[in-house]
Formats: sequence, C-alpha cells, structure tokens
Amino acid sequence: LVRRAYTFVRPEDDRTHVGIYHPDTRDKAQHARERLLGLLLHASDAAARRVVLELADDDDLAHMADWLRHCNRQQAAADADFARRYSPEDVRALETRLEVPPKDRDGLFGVMMDRLEDLAHELRHGDFSDRRTVRGIAEEAEMQRTLAHRLQGAANGAYAVTREEEVADGKRTDIRLLAAGSGLKAVLEIKIADNWTLTQLERALRDQLVGKYMRHSDGKAGCLLLTWHGGKKSWGLGGRLTFEQLVERLREKAKVVEVEDPGIRLTVFGLDLTGNGRGDRI
Repeated sequence: LVRRAYTFVRPEDDRTHVGIYHPDTRDKAQHARERLLGLLLHASDAAARRVVLELADDDDLAHMADWLRHCNRQQAAADADFARRYSPEDVRALETRLEVPPKDRDGLFGVMMDRLEDLAHELRHGDFSDRRTVRGIAEEAEMQRTLAHRLQGAANGAYAVTREEEVADGKRTDIRLLAAGSGLKAVLEIKIADNWTLTQLERALRDQLVGKYMRHSDGKAGCLLLTWHGGKKSWGLGGRLTFEQLVERLREKAKVVEVEDPGIRLTVFGLDLTGNGRGDRI
C-alpha cells in the first residue's frame, strides 16, 4: 500500500500553490502517503523492518532509499532498548538465571508462550522425549497435572504454578502461572482436542477461559492449550478442518475477543503429539 501510494504520484502533484492556500484532494493524498509511511517506519515490529528494507530496494523508490534505511536503523535501535529500567534485583536475576521475572501482563504472556514453545520442542525433538507416554494420557485431569509439572520445572524463578481452589460456578482453573513478585496471573485451560467438537472448543475459549477464569483484575493473560493425540482427524464445518486449521481458527476467535476486551492477552496453542506434524507446535 505504501509503495503504491508513492509510485502513483504524478509530476503535477508536486506543485507550488498560488494565492490563498486551500487544501485539495491532492494535498490530502500527500498527507495520507506521509501518514502511512510514518506508521510503518515507527512500528515496533520485525515484519515492519523487513518491509521498509524491501521498499528501500525498490527501483521506483530509489530517490528515498538512503533515508528509508536510515529511519529503519533508528527504529531498530529504539526497539532494542530496554523497555523499562532494571532494579539491582532484576540485574542479579538476569545474571544468574538469564531471565528477569515479568513485571506486567505482556511480560507474563511472553514468558508463558516461551515456555510452551520450549515444551513443544522438547516433546518432539528431545533426546529423551516421552511424547508417546504423554500421548497415551486419556484423562484431561491427568494431562493437566503432567503439563503443570513440566511448566513448574521450567519456571526458572519467573513464576510459580498454582491452582485456585474454586472460581465461578464451582469450577477450577486448569493451570495458573503466578508471576514472581507481582501477583499477576496467566491462566491456561487444557483440552484434549480429540474429545471435543469445534463448537465446544469455541465455547471453552470465550465462556470458560475468558468468561470464568479471567474475570479477576490480575488474570489478564490466558491460553487455550490443545493437545492432539491422533484419535480424531477433523473438526467442524463438515469435518474439513485439520488440527492445524482448528488451532488457527480458534486463534482468530481469540483475536476477536482481544479486540472486544483490550485489557487481556489471549491465544490458542496446539501440541501435536502424533509425531506426524510439520513442526514443534501449532
């Protein structure tokens, strides 16, 4: 979009106004071009950095290539700066554990996702992986205990794994990650996907995980964690969704919920225990 906005400028668009200045359509178009490019240049995102470099290599934008690269380097440097100041305790934690305990919602959400990525990679590629044993677990209560034990073993002082006695409607959360020193909570709801329909999983995401377990003011990060054991091959929409597509569809639902409630971070994570998937996780 940015490239088209700049390459479609006609020579007559670059002109000098005569008399009293009144912004016209071309002035508004120029403002829109500058606004679009400004948003891209100042986006704190690796994908945005790549797009800017692609624009700098475009022959049609050769006249601004050096400026684009300069702005890109400046924003990359700003992105690399620490987002907050570190206390002496934080520095000691970083030195001894190579990690600082999360201090806010996004930090805790990031730690949770890092641990799930590590768990998925270990189950699939670990030298002593017990993926087949985990795949043999049929009861969700046992799966909850198994994954909670692994997450606790990977805590590295960043969080503690807990479970509330009871929340709304007499139900209990599956797993809670309690951030060290801050009181923030991340909530994980675990489902063996083979046992559930698409509609049931959508309800579990919105009504159970968000509606019940993330009600509290300190529980603003959540994840619906699905395991797939290979017993069920397809879900919903006439049985056309694979497990990978199921996870992606539920992730899109999670994004909608995030838009409706900007105070939370929510996602869906898939653990393929069949050994036939294309990657560590989905």
